[in-house]
Amino acid sequence: MTSVSRSEGTSTTVLEAMASGTPVVTSQTPALLEVVADVGLTAPADDTKGLADAVRAVRQIEDIRTTMSARGLIRAKQYTWERTRHAYERLYLDVLSTATEATTRGEECVG
Repeated sequence: MTSVSRSEGTSTTVLEAMASGTPVVTSQTPALLEVVADVGLTAPADDTKGLADAVRAVRQIEDIRTTMSARGLIRAKQYTWERTRHAYERLYLDVLSTATEATTRGEECVG
């Protein structure tokens, strides 16, 4: 699976590919690098040769495909809805705490 973007958030498509054992090649946006980590092959979005070389390596070298597939399955398991819920819960509680502290000090909360 290849995902090339200059600006990408957390990619559920890349996660779904890894969860199904499909090797991934992505561009090097911060979010894609975080998701793929050291499991997939990456290149800058404007480096067509680098991206083509990465795709070629996945297609031609069985050891790369096998390793990427196995590691992708493990990596994708780290991204669960439960983990996402906990992250949002921590964020909301942090924002609420900050707003409560500001209100207690008599500051106006804007936003």
